[in-house]
Amino acid sequence: MNWVKHSAYPSYAVAIFLAAVCFSGCGGNDGADLPADTVTTAVSTEAGTDSAPDTYKNGDLFVMDGHASEVLSPVRESMLDYAVSLFSEIYETYLTDGEHRILLSVIPDKNVYLASSDNPDGVPFADYDLLVNTVRDGCADFAEYCDLFSVLSLDDYYHADLHWKQENLSLVTETLLSAFGHTELPAWDYVVTETDGAFIGTYTAQLADSGLSDAVGGDVLCHLENDILSQVTVTDYKDGTPSAGVLYKETLSSGDKSYDSYLSGSVPLQVLYSPMSSSDRELIIFRDSFASALAPLLCAVYREVTLVDLRYLGSGVLDDYLSFDEEQDVLFLYSTHLLNRAMIMK
Repeated sequence: MNWVKHSAYPSYAVAIFLAAVCFSGCGGNDGADLPADTVTTAVSTEAGTDSAPDTYKNGDLFVMDGHASEVLSPVRESMLDYAVSLFSEIYETYLTDGEHRILLSVIPDKNVYLASSDNPDGVPFADYDLLVNTVRDGCADFAEYCDLFSVLSLDDYYHADLHWKQENLSLVTETLLSAFGHTELPAWDYVVTETDGAFIGTYTAQLADSGLSDAVGGDVLCHLENDILSQVTVTDYKDGTPSAGVLYKETLSSGDKSYDSYLSGSVPLQVLYSPMSSSDRELIIFRDSFASALAPLLCAVYREVTLVDLRYLGSGVLDDYLSFDEEQDVLFLYSTHLLNRAMIMK
């Protein structure tokens, strides 16, 4: 990757940061798992109360099958159209030269798997066919779609958080690498290390005073380690200048969610360099917070993995920080949560 020195970070990155909703946490508590047919009432985040809303709204929290989750309904087609337009503009501006292998993949939220549960409270579930088809078809001219819905299950997500578990991403990793044409996949050979301390997730604080906390299953955050990852170096570009980063943040600051442990949470631009990778190829990931747990696992194959978070770094200035004139692989990897709120990307 050829990096271009730039003296000033775009000023509107601060505005993007302030506009971003919380996508960089994961959570849980020590409550027991509920029977599969159990549904509890919701927390209305809009009203700020712990009573069930008369009508579920986009963003309301509910608990089902021991999982806290968030209503993602209805699908906002205007947001999806905006995402397609943004991804298309990035392609037209930066990726038409050179030979890039480009994938698009949508990360399902866990409601996809909760939707098959008994639902006496009438929690509305999103039209995921509409969501995926709109984004996939809109980007079909330049990106191949890689399906992840079929390789995940409810068990791959934390109970009181929206994110997936790093230790459960073997099939996701293999699916993406295969779609990029890698025929010799690395062995899933990692040491699983459990972190100490209380697990704090995206929904933990919101559920604390709702009376629903005891209905949420407990979680443990794990890090995967091996000889390849021990050699990976991370460079963060938080203010436009490079600084040393870490794969796993061992000590979290006050207010951090447990998921911030992966790659220090949300950073506008990061580069992972893997001297022990099986190829010398480079991968650019346009991403949200889900990629923080996934990206280290791709270092087994890729010499360099660059993470671009368009919530904090405007697409119009990308060439101030990186070049696209080589044969990199490119992945647009976004969760249903962010695609349904795509206007926070710039």
